[in-house]
Amino acid sequence: MDWLTLSLTAAALWGGFNVVDKVIIEKHIPSPWLCACFMATYGLVSALVVGLMVPIRVESLGSTALTCLSGLLYLVYILLYFAALGHGDSVVVAALGQITPIFAALWDYLILGQVFGMMTYLGVGVIVVAPKLKK
Repeated sequence: MDWLTLSLTAAALWGGFNVVDKVIIEKHIPSPWLCACFMATYGLVSALVVGLMVPIRVESLGSTALTCLSGLLYLVYILLYFAALGHGDSVVVAALGQITPIFAALWDYLILGQVFGMMTYLGVGVIVVAPKLKK
């Protein structure tokens, strides 16, 4: 599969994920902490299953630490996401996720020193603004 098909499939699954999470938080598990614990447990079990099937090679302690930091940031994201779902509509919470490209460009610049061309920044702007123009 090419990157566009993978990206569109991921976006479609993410849209469904938002709705399922909203139902879970409103009707079954009202605690964002408990939802995050379930997701963490599932992630750990999944990682162990994959680890048993595919040999894991650790490159360095630094890359392992960065991977753990990434996982920790994802956990904080999930906690904030579930808390937002507990207070707002899934459509609104998902729509606010559309500003992610702005933050990705900012983090790319601050951490990696990545400077994109004007067309890339224009594309990020169109991605963020275009869905709001369709009314």
